Amino acid sequence: MIFAIVAGDNPKALGAAIAQNYPSGHFQLAEGQWLVVDNGTAKEVSDKLGITSGERGGALVIAMAGYFGRKPANLWEWIMAKSVQAANG
Repeated sequence: MIFAIVAGDNPKALGAAIAQNYPSGHFQLAEGQWLVVDNGTAKEVSDKLGITSGERGGALVIAMAGYFGRKPANLWEWIMAKSVQAANG
């Protein structure tokens, strides 16, 4: 599944945790905003990144059920590829 993550008060620390835990499974949308692919739940992603414990500051982790918008083509390609990857386990 793909999760949208929006940082609160410590985007640099959260970004470092995302890069470490999802080296080839993340896409940075803007400062403090990422997409990650994980087979777990939003809570498990939050735990993995140190959000739940407060170690990385506050943030939102949202499971994506659909998407729409206007962004560069590489974002849509990443979402499609990672959606297939997540569906295949």
